[in-house]
Amino acid sequence: MESAIVVAIIGAAATIIAAVITAISAKKKEIRKRSESPEASSKYTFNSEGGAQTNVIAEKGDVYINMQEIIHPQMPSHNYDVAVRYCAQKDYKNAIKYLELALTDIVKTAGPYDLDAGACHQVLGTVFCELGQYEEAIEHYNNALSVYAKYDDCENRIDQINNNFAVMYQTLGFYEKADIYFQKVLQYRETTLGKDHPDTASAYNNLAESYRNQNLSDKALCWYEKALDIQERVLGEEHVDTALTYNNIGLINFNLGLIEKAEMYFIKACKIREKLLGRHDPQTAASYNNISMILIARNDGKGALEYQKKALVIYENIYGKNHPEVAVLYNNIGNAYYKQQAYSFAIQWYEKALEIAKKNSQNYVVSSLYNNIAVIYDRLGDDKKSMHYYDLSMQYNSGG
Repeated sequence: MESAIVVAIIGAAATIIAAVITAISAKKKEIRKRSESPEASSKYTFNSEGGAQTNVIAEKGDVYINMQEIIHPQMPSHNYDVAVRYCAQKDYKNAIKYLELALTDIVKTAGPYDLDAGACHQVLGTVFCELGQYEEAIEHYNNALSVYAKYDDCENRIDQINNNFAVMYQTLGFYEKADIYFQKVLQYRETTLGKDHPDTASAYNNLAESYRNQNLSDKALCWYEKALDIQERVLGEEHVDTALTYNNIGLINFNLGLIEKAEMYFIKACKIREKLLGRHDPQTAASYNNISMILIARNDGKGALEYQKKALVIYENIYGKNHPEVAVLYNNIGNAYYKQQAYSFAIQWYEKALEIAKKNSQNYVVSSLYNNIAVIYDRLGDDKKSMHYYDLSMQYNSGG
């Protein structure tokens, strides 16, 4: 009887061990599968050779502070004028300081629902949006909307806020929310401005980016091309908005594995930006990053690092070290080291990106980064660590 029990226990143990081995094997296969094919729901995409995930920077049109469109209050304000100058210099820390001083003055003089108070809230919202501080941006935008609701002629300002709400939700991975706002923007601009207006083209570009993030490449390309048709006819080829759409069409081609075609569009955008914006502008930095992704796809990790570090200096100088786009560059520098099989350096940069992504509650980015680390440990043959990071990736991918 006792021997039968022992045999039964041994048999059960063998079954459990076999199940564990099967589970380990399945997880390892899943990690390798994730490193060889595109991820369905993330804006991070795998490079064509398999392995760590890379990210090309797509841009969202008029989320950038356009000084020609910035709102000037009805009441003269020295603090506001100083803030506008700091915005032009992309010195957002000082811009916030003087905008808050201007807002305090306006509220004391004219009350919280004065149109100028709404203007200050809107510009503050846009500055915080640029800095990746989305909670603060949403608070100021909502305050601005509360003011504008009391006036009859603020549709254009409301449209700008709806656009930036859409961009923020898109950046955070809430694509359904983003689509609601993009559709509001599109309806307003086609109806009010017409289908050949540059701002309508910007709305097309942003809607295309939303489709791209949902891996709907055909729809995205259709809207990008509609935007480009307007921009080339109305603005000309050498215009920053046209360059933006060249960049994003390059992105679609990159995601489809059409590397040469993507390179053509990325270089076209980069040359326009260097000429019109200079070599220290964040849009030029985005182009440097995207060219580096072409080099990574061609296994030129060393060449990619040169472009990425140029971009990183620009981003850190303008945004600081906790901005979501800085995390993108940290991730991509990690990928360049991965391509050179410098795995310890790759992990260091992924961990730097993780810290930022967690601060900004970007769970889909955190999931991608944990997956990248899992891939490295799988390559190193460390099953325990690989499975640990893969489990973390799955946890965040499911909303953890």
